[in-house]
Amino acid sequence: MVILSPNADEAFSLLSRPLPLSKEGIEEAAKEFLNFGIGRQGNGWIVIRCGALGAYVKSADTEGAWIDAYWTSTDVERVVDVTG
Repeated sequence: MVILSPNADEAFSLLSRPLPLSKEGIEEAAKEFLNFGIGRQGNGWIVIRCGALGAYVKSADTEGAWIDAYWTSTDVERVVDVTG
């Protein structure tokens, strides 16, 4: 499996897209990368890391999804205290 994972600034620069960053612009950039083909059969993934906006994940065969940047209060049970 091939995963391309630029941050949003890198993605926009590689595609010669103008700033400012927006969720809609990031989603369009992901589609553009996928149109170039990621992986040998074009079945790779694009993950655009967007700081406080989170990350946008998509493949040619799946709908894109936004992943939150930070844990929320509903995620408390998933946090592990490694200090004991």
